[in-house]
Amino acid sequence: MLFQRDHEDSAFRHWFATLPEDLAEALERLPARRYALAALAQRSEAVRDLILSNVTLCFLLHHWAETQGWSEQPLIEIAGRKQTEILSALGLSPYRRVLRLIAKLRIGEFSTPMRSTGCCRCCVRRRPAMPLCMSPS
Repeated sequence: MLFQRDHEDSAFRHWFATLPEDLAEALERLPARRYALAALAQRSEAVRDLILSNVTLCFLLHHWAETQGWSEQPLIEIAGRKQTEILSALGLSPYRRVLRLIAKLRIGEFSTPMRSTGCCRCCVRRRPAMPLCMSPS
């Protein structure tokens, strides 16, 4: 669990050490929301399964839920759906090719300047009519 080993709070480090290694490794690929998703995964098998199968999609779902002001329950309910149905809930095309593209995104490598401008690398080389970026504008 590299991403939380050096956290200043020993109680927090101890809590993170209780996470299953596969869950911690999946969360390690994310640039943010690690704590929130780890805590949610401990309360919801659906979220945990989504993190393990497509951590980037779970990250996008969590981000979308937060920007929409959803409570935890709708997020958990949607996380338990088929991944193509999750895409539909996010306003994306419900195709396996979109899931493959999302799974390939290295979301943990997004640069800080791009995130701070409300955009990410997925926007750089695509036509504006193809919504993919979940970053707030």
